[in-house]
Amino acid sequence: MCSFLFVLSKTEYRISELEKANISLQSRGPDSTNSYVTRYKGFNFYFYHNLLDISGNSIQQPVIDSDLSMIGMFNGEFFNYKKFLNSPSDTQALLQVLKNNLLTELDGEFAIVQFSKSDFKIHFYADAFLTKPMFWAINEKGDFAISSYSSSLQSLGFENVIMMEPNSHYIYDISSSNCYRQNQIFEFNIQQTKTTYNDWIESFVESVRLRALHGFELPFLPLSSGYDSGAIALALQLLNIKFDTFSITEGEDVRTLAKRFKLIKGNCYRIKNINKKEFNRFNELLQNSLEDVEYYHEDGPGIRNSIKTDQSSIGLAYIARMAQQKGYKVSLSGSGSDEIMSDYGFSGNKIYYHSEFGGNFPQNLADIFPWKKFYGDTMRSYLFKDEVVLGGFGIEGRYPFLGRDVVQEFLSLDVNLKNAHYKAPIKAFFDKYNYPYNEGIKIGFNRIPVTTSLFDMNFWKKKLLMKN
Repeated sequence: MCSFLFVLSKTEYRISELEKANISLQSRGPDSTNSYVTRYKGFNFYFYHNLLDISGNSIQQPVIDSDLSMIGMFNGEFFNYKKFLNSPSDTQALLQVLKNNLLTELDGEFAIVQFSKSDFKIHFYADAFLTKPMFWAINEKGDFAISSYSSSLQSLGFENVIMMEPNSHYIYDISSSNCYRQNQIFEFNIQQTKTTYNDWIESFVESVRLRALHGFELPFLPLSSGYDSGAIALALQLLNIKFDTFSITEGEDVRTLAKRFKLIKGNCYRIKNINKKEFNRFNELLQNSLEDVEYYHEDGPGIRNSIKTDQSSIGLAYIARMAQQKGYKVSLSGSGSDEIMSDYGFSGNKIYYHSEFGGNFPQNLADIFPWKKFYGDTMRSYLFKDEVVLGGFGIEGRYPFLGRDVVQEFLSLDVNLKNAHYKAPIKAFFDKYNYPYNEGIKIGFNRIPVTTSLFDMNFWKKKLLMKN
């Protein structure tokens, strides 16, 4: 995880203005900030990049071709680039990836901006699920800008700030001042033909391996007693990768958690609850220091939260601060599992108001694909929550459930396998290795447990209605 700011203009910007706009981005790249300014064909090009050094090599961006014909910056990672390129790091492979049109081959989590002299255009790209935030804007003077956060563009006077679409390649034609979406990067196959969970399990374990071992920073895992983090923990154990966990145990199934802790070779940091003073301190941090993003889904008719009003953000911030203090830079997240595999329901029964089809997949997947959560809705809300909260502490979020092959393997499952059980592939994974879990139970929280009556703990556990 890093962050960047790019501005294109005919008139010159004061460097102090750009540096001020970059301040909100620097928590995502606390190790160093690098800038590059150039002028070409009457336009000023401003590149600012903030580095979170995962590789240990402190490779600066933007990366610039030897003949200055291409300049690029990116935020995120290419996990399997070594399969295609002989390069020491994904950052150093960036220009090769772009020149050889390899984005469709990569398992990556990325946001990219690229300037090419050959066509005099700005190209920008988002991975399949926009795991790394990216926004763009054009102002009344005709200036064009891209940033990891909308607030940095707004500080430069851009008013109509637009979120990048997931799974997209956009082009800004400098000559015509026209910005348009070129095409999708990945094409998913929605034929439901696979009759076992084996390929999904294999692809998921590989997705965890790629994300856990990329760079020199081993990850930590926020661990609950639920399905998603449990699946990541099991994969890490099978891979014999040492990892530490952080858990807020209040409201969890402590027996299941205890069984999981016994299997983990690393440290298991257990937070029973958060006291009133700490709750208020982290709430203040949330309100005053972190980027605000309004959620893209409703939790009830007309009820729309944001990162700053979702109290689960406080729990994530609390864990992120502890992990930061222990030197961690990478977190593995279960985000995307609910959106892809269950739609927050099972067998047509909705857990939440915002569920679309209650997890009951149709015989013809084309009838619903892509469903609203696949790219948008809670996928947007909760990925941005992870990115903003973790990014506020200089920690990169990685998302094994959103690996390209993992998602494809789920889509390819026969509809009866999809619908057989709640999050059926994970259940099959747990059963195969006799891993502790509570079948059919969705565990989560929407309010942090606090040791005072002022804040009511509002955990919920819902036993999903199983098929008769």
